[in-house]
Amino acid sequence: MKTVSRINDVTRNGVQKSTKCGIVVNAKAFDMLARQYSDPIKAILQELGANAADSHIRAGKQEVPFSVKLPNSLDPHLRIRDYGVGMTEDVVYDVYINYMKSDKTNTNSETGCFGIGSKTPLAYADQFNITTYNDGTMTMYALVKSEDGVPELNEFGSWGTEEANGVEISFSVKEDDFNKFSNRAVEVYKYFNTRPEVSGNGNFAYPEKKDIISGDTWRISKGGYSDNAVVVMGNVAYPVDVWQFDYDSKERAFLHNNAVIEVPIGDLNVTPSREALEYNEHTLKGISKAINRVMSEIADSIGVRFSKANSWWQAKAIQREIVREIKGIGSIEELSMFNGRSLDEYPELYVRRTFTRDGSKVKASNYEYKKRIEVRSDVRVVIQDTETRFDKNCRHLCGTEDVTVYLVHSGTQEGNPMTLEQIKEELGVCDDDNVVCYSSELKDAPKATGTNTGNKGGYTRKTTTTVRRFSASGGGGGSYRRYEARYWPEDEVDLKDESENMLYVNWFNYETILDNGHSVNVRTLNSQFADMGITMPTLYGMKDNQIKRVAKKDNWMSLEQWATKAFEVYMEENNATEILRLKSLKDEVSWVADLAALLTRLQLTISEDCLLGELMAFVGADKSTKSAEKILAMARMLKYNVDSDDDNSSSEVTEMAQRCEEKYSFLIHWVNRNYIHGTEANVVENLIQMVESLDCCN
Repeated sequence: MKTVSRINDVTRNGVQKSTKCGIVVNAKAFDMLARQYSDPIKAILQELGANAADSHIRAGKQEVPFSVKLPNSLDPHLRIRDYGVGMTEDVVYDVYINYMKSDKTNTNSETGCFGIGSKTPLAYADQFNITTYNDGTMTMYALVKSEDGVPELNEFGSWGTEEANGVEISFSVKEDDFNKFSNRAVEVYKYFNTRPEVSGNGNFAYPEKKDIISGDTWRISKGGYSDNAVVVMGNVAYPVDVWQFDYDSKERAFLHNNAVIEVPIGDLNVTPSREALEYNEHTLKGISKAINRVMSEIADSIGVRFSKANSWWQAKAIQREIVREIKGIGSIEELSMFNGRSLDEYPELYVRRTFTRDGSKVKASNYEYKKRIEVRSDVRVVIQDTETRFDKNCRHLCGTEDVTVYLVHSGTQEGNPMTLEQIKEELGVCDDDNVVCYSSELKDAPKATGTNTGNKGGYTRKTTTTVRRFSASGGGGGSYRRYEARYWPEDEVDLKDESENMLYVNWFNYETILDNGHSVNVRTLNSQFADMGITMPTLYGMKDNQIKRVAKKDNWMSLEQWATKAFEVYMEENNATEILRLKSLKDEVSWVADLAALLTRLQLTISEDCLLGELMAFVGADKSTKSAEKILAMARMLKYNVDSDDDNSSSEVTEMAQRCEEKYSFLIHWVNRNYIHGTEANVVENLIQMVESLDCCN
């Protein structure tokens, strides 16, 4: 990255002697450079990752990922390996001996510029290893803090190699920091244009992207990145301090979005540690430029969305959705008008009554005055043209479709009539919107099936009851106010119907509760059963008094009873105990699976007569753990104990693994270090022969 140098205009009137200042090369100076990082682990992953990406850029391999091997109990080293241009001996000595010197200060195609990022491992460890692969030669170095605290570069020698050009940086990590390195790797590398291939931690995963809107170099998300906007320059993400901008500025308003904006290298100034932005005039202008670019692209996107609107009502609904989801874009001109009518206004009608859904109840509010009509997809306007049942039918419409219903007069408060067309014009709707109708066009609310037989209290109880039916597809309506409503539409169920097996679950205010009192997410439960090939019967959400009426019926069963029984049958049919045992064993010796994957990829085998082959066969390293993960996930949801019977197999495997680690330590170390690097088959064959020879000799 090109650096901005400032030339000072100095007046030296009357000066008789001038002496330049210098920096003493001692332990204190290098220690201060190492201690500049507030988060050394993050800085190491960030700086070494950026250097690896820069090397790929130089080699024309921008789309090729570099490799990151996270530390673990079997190999406690962090290893970052690129496949770029490599480093000659002269370059190595120039880069690692000289601080504050960089060969990237004259280009904005690469990230580096300060000449200190390559030494970041010294902020954590007293030494780190440098292995270069350059045109068939592998050379090993180590940068070490010497006795006097001044770093020194040690060279160990060179050997022939068939590995691709590049550089590997490695150093030992404390066991307590294994998870920290994994977590920071997610935080750092999720922003890289080409994410590295990460190994060494089976739980490593990037957060899911849930973009509201995006462009080629920016995205605004619902979650998964950060609370406020970040700018990414040269693969490095920098949170933006909103307080650097005026309170009422468009920049500050926009920066409250969960946005990620890429900017060209050099558009912003950063601190030497590259942990934060340097908020000078150059940086603030660069951020403003980036935000203006994003808002311009959003405006273009809005124009495309508005072009698909057939009415002012649709355009207004789109505007409300956009303004609600994306902060700070109210000033965009494209959001203010549609076909000559302002989108900032709201239609108004003389409303008699408003019906809204509150949980399972429908509430009605009386107005009898001119009222603003909310413009949303879940709004219906009913013009009263009947004298009876309009109230019940409006309630029924509100409850079954989960919409807000405005019952309006077909005239003004003063009695001046409004035609249907005038009302539609005020609302800005077209026929396709299906917003306006007459009360005479509504479906009649169902009549109660119960009948009173006289003064003595004879009463035939209703055979139907209003419940909530689970809809896995989410096709039950709903609104932005009650998102879960779409999965639980209202329904009528006949309690005398015994033709179908049905399930019930305690349902209260969109929360489903099992018999054991624990809440459960039915959508997730249904999805996990579907993954197991099990179809859930029709499920109804019921209140306590409704559950009492169905609990003793033969064709009704609680969700927990059915799920537990279905789960137990699945485990029995699929030999779950053995699956869980194998997973437990594989977790103990995870490196065996790595070795098996390497051999499978190279189409090689190892004899079961040797100790290592015996261990691989015993564990069954070629079997997948997906089934075990499904079983454990379901057990957690149902609070079901799936602990397998105790046996001696685990201890036997542990003992075998320990013997293997002692006997084949060189191989295990080699696998953890190299197997992901595209190793040639003949190299592995030689190592296998060494393993089998050791067993023959012993």
